[in-house]
Amino acid sequence: MDKLIEKFVKKEGKNLLLIDMPTGTGKSTKVMDFISKYIHSEKNPKKILYITGLKKNLNEVEFKKRLKDDVLFLNNNTDTLIENYKKVNDSISLSIKENPITKKLERLLKVFEGVASNDVRQETRNIIESEIERGFRGLIENEISVNKSTGKKRTLQEKKS
Repeated sequence: MDKLIEKFVKKEGKNLLLIDMPTGTGKSTKVMDFISKYIHSEKNPKKILYITGLKKNLNEVEFKKRLKDDVLFLNNNTDTLIENYKKVNDSISLSIKENPITKKLERLLKVFEGVASNDVRQETRNIIESEIERGFRGLIENEISVNKSTGKKRTLQEKKS
């Protein structure tokens, strides 16, 4: 697989490579190893965009350590919510905290944080993604779109200021 990836990256122009192999064959590890070596050995390395829907297969901490400032990880809304909810919990309004969506989110986050099993964590994450995240985001959008002094929806001009 190393030769395939190297040959692909060294081709001229913009390219797309899809590696479709069974789970457990080492795709993520091989690609991460290649990217790390490539970025550190080439004078002007091409930009590489690596996309995965299964972050559990990627040792993100190790990868960040190896690539330092040469990598950008983008999380989806669900992962961002899971990682940052505790940090902003104190600044969330009472009306949002008392909403059933938020209460369910908090229960699920306790489960997520309290179990070691990756399967249970993934199942809990999937529930947050499919049942909670969009509704919770809607609560926040509604909260910030209301003018506190008038109780009415903010105009576009008010939102900009």
